[in-house]
Amino acid sequence: MSRSAFGILVCLLVVLTSEFPSLCAETIRDAVLRQHILTLYPQSLPSKAVAPWHNPSTPAKIELGQLLFFDPNLSRCGTVACASCHQPQHGYASPEPIPRGCEGQLGRRRAPSLYNVAYRRHLFWDGRVQSLEQQGEP
Repeated sequence: MSRSAFGILVCLLVVLTSEFPSLCAETIRDAVLRQHILTLYPQSLPSKAVAPWHNPSTPAKIELGQLLFFDPNLSRCGTVACASCHQPQHGYASPEPIPRGCEGQLGRRRAPSLYNVAYRRHLFWDGRVQSLEQQGEP
């Protein structure tokens, strides 16, 4: 083997071995994230969404929920409703990559779609809320 071929081989090995740990870390991180997402969202939907036994769904509650969802007066600044980011015409998500909130402040992440939200076990991207009732708590 010539010196130049040997040099190229050594350089190639150095580059590959220096990149291997980051490639493995990326793969592991992706696998962990994928598993986390699978715990947040069910793989299939039950035949019917079940309201909590202590808070059954009624037509009056559904109407109230719709009014609250579109009411900007509930926000800190009085100008942003749930529907500002979770737009019905966009699958209850935002067409913007990162929606703006009060005073035009840019959010930190994309607004998740509310499509099939009744079947979810957790709400928000980090899963910190486990029910609509809990979301409304101060």
